[in-house]
Amino acid sequence: MKQIRNTAVMEALSEDARAYGIKLLAPELDKEPSSLYGELNPYGDQGKAKLSFDDAIEAMRTMHKFTALELAANSLGKRVCPMDAMPDKEDVRDEMLDDCKLLREFHEAIRAGEHPNYVRKLFNAIHNELDQSMKAYDIQHERRGN
Repeated sequence: MKQIRNTAVMEALSEDARAYGIKLLAPELDKEPSSLYGELNPYGDQGKAKLSFDDAIEAMRTMHKFTALELAANSLGKRVCPMDAMPDKEDVRDEMLDDCKLLREFHEAIRAGEHPNYVRKLFNAIHNELDQSMKAYDIQHERRGN
């Protein structure tokens, strides 16, 4: 039986699909739920059921969950950043305070020996918060005419 090489990526995609509901996701991918269960099993026979890259992308798009993409990028030495980071605070200073809170969580997770997937998740969240801060900064300075 052929073994999957990127187990963590498939585990993340499988976990997200189960949380979303495989019976809800399957029709979106034009599949039967039983087929999708098999394709998402990272420990199943990879010679029989394989999820295509196209279907994986559509699944992530449908679920709005990108953990598998982030893990895949990380395994290739890359990072995924959202292109549409919008500030969720009125003021750039409040955005930056959010950055600091996440940085603290990140450091605490490392010190506590948390699972690397959790640490990566925090790392990606920090980058998203930093993008929001920069966007808030840009918006604030556009309003001032700077």
